[in-house]
Amino acid sequence: MSYKGFVLVMLALASPTAALAQVNCGDTVRPGETVVLTDDLLCPGTGPALTIEGPATLNLNGFKIQCQENSGTTGLLLIGRRARVMGAYENEVQSCAIGIHFGGDGRHTIEEVSVAYNQIGIGISSDRNTVQGGSIWANAHGIIIDGDRNKLYDLRQEIGLVGLLITGSRNRVERSLFKRNDDVGVNVRGDRNLLRDNNAREAGGTGFSLQGARNTLKRNLAERNGHHGFYISFSEPGRNRIIQNRVFTNGSAGILTWTSGNRFTGNTALYNDTDGQGFANLQDETGDCSTNRWRNNSYTSSNVPCIR
Repeated sequence: MSYKGFVLVMLALASPTAALAQVNCGDTVRPGETVVLTDDLLCPGTGPALTIEGPATLNLNGFKIQCQENSGTTGLLLIGRRARVMGAYENEVQSCAIGIHFGGDGRHTIEEVSVAYNQIGIGISSDRNTVQGGSIWANAHGIIIDGDRNKLYDLRQEIGLVGLLITGSRNRVERSLFKRNDDVGVNVRGDRNLLRDNNAREAGGTGFSLQGARNTLKRNLAERNGHHGFYISFSEPGRNRIIQNRVFTNGSAGILTWTSGNRFTGNTALYNDTDGQGFANLQDETGDCSTNRWRNNSYTSSNVPCIR
């Protein structure tokens, strides 16, 4: 890998000419520029390997951005508004403290970008960003969302401590896989988030851990996790909606709640408690279900008769 990478810079369509330029580690792609990498970048130091100041576009073009090991560097820093990054291959941003950081004013987009071997694969601290496709592989923490109203679709995250951590609100995560994490597949600590059609499987701990309020988890699958499929705790009342999820062959309970005010509707929980610890497929620890409402669920065991 080279320390410097040559790139083709095509100015925005409004520009009368295209320009050929050289981008080095630490450079910034400025508003109105489109950059296509033509070589790998191996970047030392503590600053971002590249900064994309939107509106600007970076096409990784099959090449890699790699941080020097233990340098504390961010791979790609997105600032301004409407920065865009496109990728298509494996391990495109790797070995950084944060692979890709969504900062600035938000509304950034990354498409089919792969991040690997970072401390945090993708960190989102701004609002209204979009992550579409791509893989998040072998990062210590897969994705952390501190911002609000972000949209993540069609992701494949595998191997880490926690696959996805959401502390922000009104985010949407759909059609994504979170697999083989040491602790938790998906941890939702924020409020009013939507998770739909996702799969959390083979975590050492829980598939979906829900610690916020007024979240909706719909049509997700939790299977073969070491502990619970779904675990609802902390926020009281929770007022979460757990709807039409499937929960199979987890080590402990299928769905377990410690908080009240939640709605559990149309879920299917079968063949859980594979470790034989005496957990039920559906388990409510609030005391005769408190203000939880269980309706039209399919299951073979529960710990209280108020579960339906």
